[in-house]
Amino acid sequence: MNSCVKSISSRIEVRGTRHLKVLTDFDLTMTKFQGQKSSYRVFEDSHLLSEEYRKETLQLLEHYYPLEKDSTIPFDAKEKLMIEWWSKAHSLLSEETVFREHMLDEMVKDLDVKFREGCIDILELLEICQVPTVIVSAGVSNVLHSII
Repeated sequence: MNSCVKSISSRIEVRGTRHLKVLTDFDLTMTKFQGQKSSYRVFEDSHLLSEEYRKETLQLLEHYYPLEKDSTIPFDAKEKLMIEWWSKAHSLLSEETVFREHMLDEMVKDLDVKFREGCIDILELLEICQVPTVIVSAGVSNVLHSII
């Protein structure tokens, strides 16, 4: 158990969990994943989906990801671009005739999600202590459930 987990564990032992609630983000907070968000990569990298789907989503990534990271684009304009990207990506997935939700667990196994040091320990401790924990993400909730 790393020092952060030990510290949190000690505080819980002393103060209890009565007033404790946890709210955390998933991608890049709980995970070490760099680049495009891991919860979307599960589809884009999956060998279970068509080559055409992977090719088209890669083109979207190459176009929109630099725009997402561009600090010179005003928030309102960037928000529209991100909604456009999200909409196109979801449209492609909905057109993918071979995709079925039961395939998610197998897709997740192929994705190498690395959690930050101590993250799993903290989640397990929070579960044992019955601390309400909310994980938020701009990602795909079904994928997050499968990963966690």
